[in-house]
Amino acid sequence: MPPNPDFHWDPEHIAVRFGNHIRTLREEREWTQEELAERTQLSRNQVQNIEHARNNQRDSSGRPGPGNPTLDSVVKLAQAFGLRPSELFAVIEAGSPNTSVR
Repeated sequence: MPPNPDFHWDPEHIAVRFGNHIRTLREEREWTQEELAERTQLSRNQVQNIEHARNNQRDSSGRPGPGNPTLDSVVKLAQAFGLRPSELFAVIEAGSPNTSVR
């Protein structure tokens, strides 16, 4: 399948959309971040960072660095939601309207 010409290839944009999608999936199941962390064996802080597209490192102005979950984290999240990893990204590529970080 050819890539969507309207797709934003910027990694930060993708991270924001991915985080929003993870948050939506979690909230649809009425799970807390702690519950998702337990189901994935990630820390609550890792879940929070993925949902907010950030990491614990700080740039020179003191802002959190951009988030970039590991492949291992993506697989654990997919398993917790009963999805294939590709399904987590399919919604992002389709252009889910929710692109802002809460």
